[in-house]
Amino acid sequence: MNILLVEDSATLRFGLETYLASEGHTPLTAENGEKAVQMVENETIDMILMDVEMPGLNGFETTKLIRENNQDSWIPIIFVTSKSDETSVEEGIAAGGDDYLIKPVSKVILLAKIRAMERIANMRNEMRQLNIELTKLSEHDGLTQLLNRRTFDERARETWRMASRTKQPLAILLFDIDYFKKYNDTYGHQAGDDCIRLIAQTIKKCCHRPGDIVARYGGEEFIVLLPNTDLKGAQHVAETLRSAIEQKKLEHTASDEHHVVTVSVGGCVIKYTTGTNIEDIIACADEALYRCKSGGRNTTDVSMFKNLHDVLHIDCSVQPSNQLQGLLEQHCKLELVDSEHSLNRLSPLYAPKLVVLSVEHAEDPSLVVFKKLRDKLRLNVVPLLLMSSLEHSKLQLIGKSLAANGSIQTPLEKHSTIAKIDQYIGSRYVTP
Repeated sequence: MNILLVEDSATLRFGLETYLASEGHTPLTAENGEKAVQMVENETIDMILMDVEMPGLNGFETTKLIRENNQDSWIPIIFVTSKSDETSVEEGIAAGGDDYLIKPVSKVILLAKIRAMERIANMRNEMRQLNIELTKLSEHDGLTQLLNRRTFDERARETWRMASRTKQPLAILLFDIDYFKKYNDTYGHQAGDDCIRLIAQTIKKCCHRPGDIVARYGGEEFIVLLPNTDLKGAQHVAETLRSAIEQKKLEHTASDEHHVVTVSVGGCVIKYTTGTNIEDIIACADEALYRCKSGGRNTTDVSMFKNLHDVLHIDCSVQPSNQLQGLLEQHCKLELVDSEHSLNRLSPLYAPKLVVLSVEHAEDPSLVVFKKLRDKLRLNVVPLLLMSSLEHSKLQLIGKSLAANGSIQTPLEKHSTIAKIDQYIGSRYVTP
């Protein structure tokens, strides 16, 4: 074992080094607590013999730092001290020590304690490894070694929350083996299992970025979550996978369209996650997969998610700005009313989640249109945001008269604008 000796006395260090080397251990030395903390960070240390009385950091203080810095691993620490009173022993154990050696150190007792600590360390390592293996078994599908559905759901939600914070797109791909029941009936269940394993290996090789999540989702169905992936990227991955599996040329004489095993791939990409949940996107991918199965199989269908949350933008200026439309693309459906004439196209049943009213002065024509729409669509129960370049005091007076919920300052800044919109179209929905 690599045993670190933390001792300020050169004479004692030499004696302990001699004892350890005689038993086949590798002694490493530190003359003070500061150096010991650094060595634990940079070296492989299996056990520590820690002097208590040292200048600078004493042994208890050094041990506390080592325990705080290495919470995920346990290194046995034996204190070496001339103090044997109950208070010192209690303080040492509280600091994170595991055993005590009283100076002068007996070689027999020292080596016996090292052997005891080594047995405990080995048992802990075996238990840790067993726990790692049990965790892996509980998280992975036994046949394919991909993540199982339960673990996919957990990790997908973590990725979803990250996408919600970073406003990055993500994609879901669903794979289904074409005519798999006929394959099983023709070649037998063992061949069916081999087929599923081959497909799983192929998907995993193609989706190898650290953040990609690949899982077996059902009998012959697989799912892939691709973080920070736009529509073009998701379509490329889907087609790459479909082609790679077809190129395996695994014979399937019972297939109605092809004589090799193929897959259908349905996918959905979302640019912003606010107001939706992961189940919405999976359902969208599932619909795309159904279209593939209905359209002849061995195809891909990946599209953008159509957000169902409507935002009504009223801007009756001479040249209405399309900046808001550009910012909210794929975030929600933006309906623009730019004149009184456009009022008629809105159904009395139209129910937006939010109204954004562009206003630049107290007589702005947008105000007239808003008041007419408010009566027609009962917009008094819908959150209202004012969008304007007016100074705060003037805008506050207009907002107060309309009972507005807030305002957005122009020119628009992307992240703050989306964050403000999120407060209203996202607040009624629970993001997983």
